[in-house]
Amino acid sequence: MTCYSCSSNTKEVFNFGSIPFVNSFFDSHEINKEKKVPLILYVCMNCYLLQLSKVPAPPELYDEYHHLSSASKGNIKHLEDVAEFIQNILGNDLKILEIGANDMYLTNILKNKNKALAIDPAKNINSEDDNIIIDYFNLESSKKIKNNFGEFDLIIGLNVFAHNDSFQEMFFAAKNLMHNNSVLLVEVAYAVDTIGQGLFDTIYHEHVCSYSLYSLKKIFEIVGLEINFVEHLDTQGGSLRLLLGKQKRKFELNNQLEKITEEEVKIGINSLEFYESITSKVKSKIQSLNSFIEKINNKNEGLLIIGAPARGVVTLNSINKINTSVVIVDDTILKQDKLMPGVHHPISNWDIDLNNYSDCIILSWNYAEYLKQKLQEKDFKGKIFVPFPNLKLIN
Repeated sequence: MTCYSCSSNTKEVFNFGSIPFVNSFFDSHEINKEKKVPLILYVCMNCYLLQLSKVPAPPELYDEYHHLSSASKGNIKHLEDVAEFIQNILGNDLKILEIGANDMYLTNILKNKNKALAIDPAKNINSEDDNIIIDYFNLESSKKIKNNFGEFDLIIGLNVFAHNDSFQEMFFAAKNLMHNNSVLLVEVAYAVDTIGQGLFDTIYHEHVCSYSLYSLKKIFEIVGLEINFVEHLDTQGGSLRLLLGKQKRKFELNNQLEKITEEEVKIGINSLEFYESITSKVKSKIQSLNSFIEKINNKNEGLLIIGAPARGVVTLNSINKINTSVVIVDDTILKQDKLMPGVHHPISNWDIDLNNYSDCIILSWNYAEYLKQKLQEKDFKGKIFVPFPNLKLIN
């Protein structure tokens, strides 16, 4: 395949086989609708963008969507922090567009002191809201938005610019809606922290690309956007927050652009050796989890799993089968009483006897502290494990 960004040749990094869509949850009688698609990770040999080979058509993934931004208290806290960050750097009375707004939790916060509009393709989440456009964000929809609403002071895209192979068009579409002083606020999972460490659970069909700062710079050179600020975040197992504009602009913030650039040079982000090392790291993580599952199977006392996130679907479909009884507990109402994609374990709410299980693993490990506390509040007496960054007991 050729690179989605610069059209150069690519090299295979890891082949996961066929994996189901990570946010398609079905009832037991609907499981025949489930699809599995090859999941193969490649790296571009020119711009070093990590990317997937085969990308499902967006309507298969996003027309009906079962992830809700407000289902996780950890994510709610992050979105509230984003709103505070925006107010601190740009103030209020802004004209804002949020791309991929999901259930509009952030847009609704921002509406209190700004004029905020949203766009998202999921027909099952926001069809009743007047402040959202149910559509995909691309050049065509961007032109319609511009004709109807004009340009925006701030455009927000949190973890959406990695979600299809036309991400470059999405950046051009955002630029189309910007005036000379507009700000494009972007957050993306940071490949150095995640895939670069062998944390393969961020690799799934919705994440067509996994970005380093180096690969982002190459994209913005093509699109014609200036990187005016970069911040390294802990969210999603490691993320980058960027402020972009049509022209150079300074913000009174702790800009980490130079620092992150230097760190990437040191680890060899623009060399094939860095990406070749990912293959062995992923194999090592999978082997470690398989050893854990073997012990669980041998005990035959069941396993309590906390969280049915996208990352958890990838994890369970990449390791050996769990042959003992399993229940998964998740806060998201849209996932409860359905089956985990691929492995078909039942998903429940918290109203079960947790102590029917002596072992528990938290697949939503990026919120492990909050979930561990919740388990303790529910008087869970068993052992609690997290699979990443390294498999370990946390209580």
